[in-house]
Amino acid sequence: MRKFVFPGEMILNSPTGLSYSYIENDKTYSKVFGLFDESSKSLIPLKSVWVPHIDDRVIGTISEIGRNGSYSVEINPMVKGVLLTDRRERQKFYVGDVIEATVKEIEHKTTAILERPMLLKDGILMHINTAKIPRLMGKENTMINELTTFTKTKIAVGKNGYVWIKGDNAKRAIEAVLRIESEAHVPGLTDRIKEMLENEGNK
Repeated sequence: MRKFVFPGEMILNSPTGLSYSYIENDKTYSKVFGLFDESSKSLIPLKSVWVPHIDDRVIGTISEIGRNGSYSVEINPMVKGVLLTDRRERQKFYVGDVIEATVKEIEHKTTAILERPMLLKDGILMHINTAKIPRLMGKENTMINELTTFTKTKIAVGKNGYVWIKGDNAKRAIEAVLRIESEAHVPGLTDRIKEMLENEGNK
């Protein structure tokens, strides 16, 4: 059984290590507004704010070129992205370029130092609720693999909520991503998305 829970609401009468929860007086409370599944003991946030963690893979746009191979990268309204590259590297970036990179360090909770950048040429950039990123990826990347296979597109997904899509069937992929975002909390989503893509492919 699933039920809506609010921040600060007790969800379990015992301490557990659930994501998006905290423990107080040996009881588990929700940190977010979301859905709690009593049978699987899982908490699904319906709204979430991305907080950077080391090794997070993110997608952003170059907003400013600095000195000595440094760049400012727009990755989140609340978090500043800074890309530091070796001047000997061949890859150069320009304002407006979309890149995928990894969070190397976090400074003062509001600045993410990025590394290992990869240019994402052309394509379409969209943003979804960061809480829905795990559902878009699926267990062991099953959902995103289905999506790329059926639409024959290239898709990069950032933990910060940005999704980059490239290919002739980008429109189909975008529609599927938006549906996943809106129905992430509804059981049977994988089968519905697969059916949707198969039907679109047969038209």
